[in-house]
Amino acid sequence: MIRPFFMLAYAHNLRMVMNSMFKGMAAVTYIGTLLLFHLIIFAIIGTKFFAKVSPTEFGTFYRSCISLFTLLTTANYPNVMLNAMDSSLFNVIFFIVFLVVGLFIFLNLALATVFNSYKERIEHDLLVHKNRAKIAFQAAFKLCDPEGTGAVEKQIFVLVFKYLRPNLSEEELEALFSIADMDRTNKIEHENFGVVVVLYNIIFTKKRFRIEARRENKWWYLRWLQLQDQLR
Repeated sequence: MIRPFFMLAYAHNLRMVMNSMFKGMAAVTYIGTLLLFHLIIFAIIGTKFFAKVSPTEFGTFYRSCISLFTLLTTANYPNVMLNAMDSSLFNVIFFIVFLVVGLFIFLNLALATVFNSYKERIEHDLLVHKNRAKIAFQAAFKLCDPEGTGAVEKQIFVLVFKYLRPNLSEEELEALFSIADMDRTNKIEHENFGVVVVLYNIIFTKKRFRIEARRENKWWYLRWLQLQDQLR
């Protein structure tokens, strides 16, 4: 009984889908109201014209509603319209119009509304992630550039990364610094500091990023592998 609640509590993607569905519920409610009116109108018409030729499906208004609601799922298609078609082939127009409007328009609109709500949630989370990453990047650069010179000096770079990764050798730190020091000024400019952050994540934290960098032949990753081979 409580397993679905545990899934919602621990599955982030599933929780995000459910939140998107609830947020899009208002728009879906409007479409559902239109679909209900569509069902009622066609149930009245079906009861009026098919009550005698198909009493099992359209004998009463209630039966008409149940039959047409089931038809929206296509579970009773085409059995629901066989008796009506025996009376006149033109009766098939009634069912075609009902299916086109109800199944292919209203239900697809409801699905599109839920999808659009989910897409907006994904875009919002992506924007939040980018803003957080930007703030974290600025904070990391400020930590390595306490005097605000706009560049990270080699000595401070070594101290910071020795604190983050005590197991790194001096040679590995030299290699990491040399990759980002493109101008060979013994300083890492602000625009080149991103190489250090990305390379650090790829080498030490994210295995998936390493696989992607190797597959895409990123120059800074290839340079790091080359320097690692030299150190060995």
